[in-house]
Amino acid sequence: MGIKDAALVQIEHGALLHDIGKLKIPDSILWKPAKLNDDEWQTMRRHAEYGYQFLSNVEFLKGAAEIVYSHHEKFDGSGYPRRLRGDQIPFGARVFMVVDTVDAMIYKRPYNTPVSFDEAGRKSGDAPVRSLTRMWSNRRWSIYATTSLSTSNNSGAVA
Repeated sequence: MGIKDAALVQIEHGALLHDIGKLKIPDSILWKPAKLNDDEWQTMRRHAEYGYQFLSNVEFLKGAAEIVYSHHEKFDGSGYPRRLRGDQIPFGARVFMVVDTVDAMIYKRPYNTPVSFDEAGRKSGDAPVRSLTRMWSNRRWSIYATTSLSTSNNSGAVA
């Protein structure tokens, strides 16, 4: 993808801090084991805005703040909080939201049964997600450890 230097660091920071706004979400909503009602969803969806508020005042995290603010937007404009579409969504957020979508599908969450990586690509309505899973399955690319970004099994986290 050709992402390097400062842009890559901002994507790393945004990915690591994408849900920091959940610090302001009540535990009764954040850890609810059942489906959220409409009011609870409205509260939960504020986490992107809260995260942006936290990070946008820290100079070296301003780029990450945009990723945090936009990580639930969707290419078709149906996301939140600003209903951005396509190129209106910051590039780093577009990269991260593809990864986050796959992650939400392949790991167990209170609201879903996990699927395989390949099945996530087949089930997704987002062309970028399908492209990512297809490239990975066909091994058209390689992943090299070029950054300090690490991953973990995110079992039980709420999106």
